[in-house]
Amino acid sequence: MLQNEINRLVDQQRDRILEYLKALVNTQSGTSNIKGVDRVIEFCQQSLTSLGFVCQRKSQKDFGAHLIAKSPLASGARILVIGHADTVFPSEQPQRFFTRKGPKCWGPGVLDMKGGLVCAIKGLELLHNACGGLRNRIVVIVNSDEEVGSPSSKPYIEAEAKKANFVLVMEPSMTRRTVVIARAGNARFALTISGRAAHVCNPDKGVSAINELAHKILALEDISDLENDSMINVGVIEGGIAHNVLSPSASATIDIRFRNLENGLKAIQRIQEITNKSYIAGTQSKIEGGIGRPPMTPKPGVQQLFSVLKEIADQNGWRLRQGYSRGVSDANFTSDLGAPTMDGLGPCGDYAHSEKEFIYIESLFERCKFIGQILGTDYAGILPKLREIRSNA
Repeated sequence: MLQNEINRLVDQQRDRILEYLKALVNTQSGTSNIKGVDRVIEFCQQSLTSLGFVCQRKSQKDFGAHLIAKSPLASGARILVIGHADTVFPSEQPQRFFTRKGPKCWGPGVLDMKGGLVCAIKGLELLHNACGGLRNRIVVIVNSDEEVGSPSSKPYIEAEAKKANFVLVMEPSMTRRTVVIARAGNARFALTISGRAAHVCNPDKGVSAINELAHKILALEDISDLENDSMINVGVIEGGIAHNVLSPSASATIDIRFRNLENGLKAIQRIQEITNKSYIAGTQSKIEGGIGRPPMTPKPGVQQLFSVLKEIADQNGWRLRQGYSRGVSDANFTSDLGAPTMDGLGPCGDYAHSEKEFIYIESLFERCKFIGQILGTDYAGILPKLREIRSNA
């Protein structure tokens, strides 16, 4: 059976899989580190080319290149697999390296999402070795700007998602036996406030933009409604020119997460109201931004697809569950287009985006097996339904 052969190959190649992960993790690839991102893209391209994929690199002005790799034509399902090469760690930070101890391994991006890239690429490689080819038509996109909202890769993702029967996204899993079928949406804003500079001893001659920003921050934080899964965070604040000067300017970045579009629009309206209100006379405020990723809600076909994945998991003795994540990913885009999308297919770990980021090693091997089996499955039983759904999307 295909399942047994893939599982056997993964177990035989555990050390090689970890060495591949180590090479990716030890390549610094913060979004702004274009050379580092391109090196990760090159790793992925070499691996996929060796499997017969036709690869295109889409060069970008402000980011690393995006990789679009297409397998040879096949009569089965059209599957889009998405991962990203960039991390949140800037190159000016001291470099940290891949480390392994006991059941875990650490390193920048090991969870988000170099572990996911390894699962996709090694899953494909081992499937290819087990079968000598692929029964499904698979397109792999590895983009270089996901951590900043995928501004330049979104058109490529959407173009391929429109042609796919379904989409798999390699973000980290929430728990070892969970796949993500729903995500929050997000919006980002930049708030700028103008005041008037004056010496601190002459407060009647100036207006503090920092004072106005402080009032607005408290009002903005009050918008959060955890019961309805709406969250607002003021993330970066700047202002002031000297310790003894009333600040003529101040600014802040605002991040919003919302489970449904209605709640998101309500939060945005409230932000506009706070922006338009002056708590300190003489200040002026401006806000720019908007929705970055719409909420990912389960679309038609998701449950049929989940049933197939659950059957694959059952055959391995894994109890697969569905999950909702407050984080966002490129799955938000593909789901919004009506493509049945499964996310959270990478390994399991914790502390993403921090120096403590890690994965459980066993979950890496387990997800390599799972992805190989998913990509090698015969979807003839649900393809007519999926094709109908896509034609109506």
